Amino acid sequence: MAYRTIQIKPSSNLLSVQYDPETLDLLAVFVRNARRYVAHGVDSKTAEGFSRAESAGKYWNAFIKDMFVVEEI
Repeated sequence: MAYRTIQIKPSSNLLSVQYDPETLDLLAVFVRNARRYVAHGVDSKTAEGFSRAESAGKYWNAFIKDMFVVEEI
């Protein structure tokens, strides 16, 4: 896997977001307990949306959480 970091605005929920355009996996690390989740099958346009989002946590909830298969790793 070749994850690359997506720049997000400072967030009280998300610590970091990384995306692998080859596998279409999006890795999100949450502030609370540093829990890590991977969302599978995320297209690049959706992944890049994090860089424009006013709130990374709200973006996760609106466009990732219930739209893709997400697992805690």
